[in-house]
Amino acid sequence: GYEVMQKEKYLIINIDDFGVSHAANVAARELYKGGKVTSMSIMAGASAYEEAVAIAKEDKIDSVGVHLYVTNEYPGEDNVFRHKGITDCVTLKKNGVFTSDFRYKSDFEKDVLKETEKKIKKVLKRTLT
Repeated sequence: GYEVMQKEKYLIINIDDFGVSHAANVAARELYKGGKVTSMSIMAGASAYEEAVAIAKEDKIDSVGVHLYVTNEYPGEDNVFRHKGITDCVTLKKNGVFTSDFRYKSDFEKDVLKETEKKIKKVLKRTLT
């Protein structure tokens, strides 16, 4: 016969949008320190990204992933949370920021790849050094 092996189960509670704002960073820090979350996804290029990197280093947070995005969920031209991205890929942007109505098209593939690769490299460089 076959033995049924009991596997331990783990619950991963991830903070999304780490780096989007100072308030989000403060909340993420408190939740992580309090043991309420197990990981975070950092947004390279977001308005409070550098602060999020500093928090991750200061608090020795080792469960940081990369939040990849090429859209914008924040309406309004003056909204400080509007994502600008970190490349010069104009096909992904309108007036210098990502749009909320972006729909993937195959002719955008190179720009999407460029933007996502640059974000991954930026996070790896800043959080691992």
